[in-house]
Amino acid sequence: MSDGFVDAAPCIKWTSLGVVVVQNTAMYLVAHASVAAPGTTSYIGSVAVLLTELIKAAVSVASAAAESGPCGLVAELRVLLFGDLCWSASFAVPAFCYSVHNNLWYVAVANLDPVTIAVTTQFKIVFAALFARLLLGQRLSVLRCSAVVLLIIGLSQLARAGATARAAPYAVPATAAANHGGSVPMLLPTPHAAPHAAAKPNLLRGLLAMAGLCALSGFAGALTERLMKDPSRRSSLWVRNLQMALFSTPMAAATVLIVDGAALHAHGPWVGFNRWLLLTIGLGALGGIAVSFVFRFADNILKSFAVGCSIALNCVLSSLIFGLVVDRGMALGIGLVALASTVYNVPPECVWNGLAWSGVLPTTTTNYEALPLREVELTSAQTPGQTSALRSVATRSTGSPAMTS
Repeated sequence: MSDGFVDAAPCIKWTSLGVVVVQNTAMYLVAHASVAAPGTTSYIGSVAVLLTELIKAAVSVASAAAESGPCGLVAELRVLLFGDLCWSASFAVPAFCYSVHNNLWYVAVANLDPVTIAVTTQFKIVFAALFARLLLGQRLSVLRCSAVVLLIIGLSQLARAGATARAAPYAVPATAAANHGGSVPMLLPTPHAAPHAAAKPNLLRGLLAMAGLCALSGFAGALTERLMKDPSRRSSLWVRNLQMALFSTPMAAATVLIVDGAALHAHGPWVGFNRWLLLTIGLGALGGIAVSFVFRFADNILKSFAVGCSIALNCVLSSLIFGLVVDRGMALGIGLVALASTVYNVPPECVWNGLAWSGVLPTTTTNYEALPLREVELTSAQTPGQTSALRSVATRSTGSPAMTS
């Protein structure tokens, strides 16, 4: 990896996180318009997911070909698929997890109320931290653990306040749930409830589905992060996205036929399509690509914080655009999310220095009088005044001037 690329890594990290925040915020608003705009009809969510996967695969192929050339890309894929088959096949695991995750989401929507769904979804952050520790060896400090807890409380408060402010039952479109298992925020109308007959809700089934999809989201996110950051392979990020697409796209196509085959036969694949839905699909593809950069240059937990920030921003924009009333509960949730994101990203040394400056923690000073001569020499000062002071200390300790460089 070149020095220039290493130097650009922090810029890519924060840019990709910013894109995730903006993309998620825009997607929730556009997805709401795709089902709530006058004259719109329900669409088949699995078809939207399949089109999102196809766009991501096409962008990955075009970018990888532009980076390595068409012949170079074909040669690289041949080596990866046939010469390193086990590593390429490992991408099937997170792809399968995300496919099951998306289907479990619809099970949860059919059996739980919106508030329960929104609150239990926040446990994705807990599983993200857990699997980051188990699969990636990441340790969270007490400060960052506190930030994670604050984020969960803030998002839960937003979910409760948002559900209270809305009268109709809401759920999230499939494309919002398909971006590498991203946390699902605001409660939006479900896109393809119409083609399916209503069933009696089963609380236990819905809770088990939520527990499963939260665990799968954390596991798949940590595993994808590990695959994207694997330093033993020299393939580019675009090629790794393409390896993921080789498995996720066929699984999305199979979901259309297996889960929504009857609706597909009765209404056709393009039922309910409109300009807002097309924009939603495009934003979903952008989010999937941006999340892959987050996995490469940041981590799964930071992705959860980016999604959390988008939820808070979405509440603010919804109040301005759709007239959503931001009450005290929602304002409290937004404040907790902002505080949690700030605490998680503040360097620990800044916190300790601030506490020491405020007098909460004692400051430590070096007692040069108690240091042996050799340690005094090793801690030689940078200014002439400090150097003279060290010389006088060394003289009093040994009876002769100390040699300082």
